[in-house]
Amino acid sequence: MTYYEEAIERIITRYNKDKHLEGDAYDELVIEVNAHPEKYLINKEDESHLYLALGLHKRLEYNKKHMLDNIRDKAENKSVEILVDSFTTALKICPDNLDAWFYKFKYERDFSGCDKLLMLSKHIDELPKPEGTPDIYTRPYQRLIATYMISLMKNGSYRQAIYVGEEQLEYDPSDPFNLRNYLSLCYARLEDAQGFEELEERFGRTSNSWTLLARSILFYKTENLRAAERTLIGYTKMVEGAAYFLFASTHEHDISLLTQYNIPQPLTAREAYDATGPARAIIGDTSEFLDWAIEIPEVRQSAQEFQEKLKL
Repeated sequence: MTYYEEAIERIITRYNKDKHLEGDAYDELVIEVNAHPEKYLINKEDESHLYLALGLHKRLEYNKKHMLDNIRDKAENKSVEILVDSFTTALKICPDNLDAWFYKFKYERDFSGCDKLLMLSKHIDELPKPEGTPDIYTRPYQRLIATYMISLMKNGSYRQAIYVGEEQLEYDPSDPFNLRNYLSLCYARLEDAQGFEELEERFGRTSNSWTLLARSILFYKTENLRAAERTLIGYTKMVEGAAYFLFASTHEHDISLLTQYNIPQPLTAREAYDATGPARAIIGDTSEFLDWAIEIPEVRQSAQEFQEKLKL
């Protein structure tokens, strides 16, 4: 669910709370709200989230059209203007909009990851936890906690990240922000096979690129090299681009090539890119993992084939 879709869902849910529309009547409501969301606003917080969602979408579309190398500085200034207007106006509409607050928080504080983590921790402790079961209206708080958990992981606080992530999964087992993926990497980094397997069991052992990569790292770190090799080969076969993004040294530049050359980009390629980013620090802490992986013929061939595809 995109942030805009979430904003629309908030409006629909609140509008229908007393009307109890079902079937065709509910379907018509969904169509109408998607077409004219402003007509169905009955709550300032929902209005604030909608304004922010529209602003973020406007910024995304602007970046797609104008973020070219020859005009990047000018385009970045305009992009920032759109962002600032979005969260500033959203907060004027409703000061309790946590998402808008967080964008303002990130924009106004240009500090290191560790300092951001400390500030986040301080502010999160001051926020009231949502009561009752998770729903569309608890998402902003859950999103903030998810950001905090990921920040902990990126700063090497793996055990604390696991605590925060597991607490969130207990609160909302549906895992709307995919904390399972980050948790699997944390368990792999700490060589916690029991924690990793218990996490996998809760999710029915359905693998994705994140968990396959994390499992391979876990096997490697615990010196089960044959299992690590089988898992890594399975990862490269299941996910196009997986081996390439694993070895690519200029990670931020590589994904732009997919757009630049208009190469058909399957979801799995983006997934592989997204997985290897958070895993890089963990891989970096895992001595000789990449040197070992590149010697696996199937993995090396997969990386080379995808590299050739990017050169088309």
